[in-house]
Amino acid sequence: MSGDPGEAEVELTDVVDALSELFVLHGEPTFIRSDNGPEFVTQVVQNWITAVGAKIAYIESGY
Repeated sequence: MSGDPGEAEVELTDVVDALSELFVLHGEPTFIRSDNGPEFVTQVVQNWITAVGAKIAYIESGY
């Protein structure tokens, strides 16, 4: 999402679609652990995760 040539840009719908597939296969998790990547800090994705009953657990910077 930085705009660097050759870097894949992740669409919000791709994130939600991928998570949906995982939830169907494995059930809804209690929480989703992620870094503070732009695809997980958007309000759209945060709202969706909350709506399905999961919580977000961010990894501290540097880990």
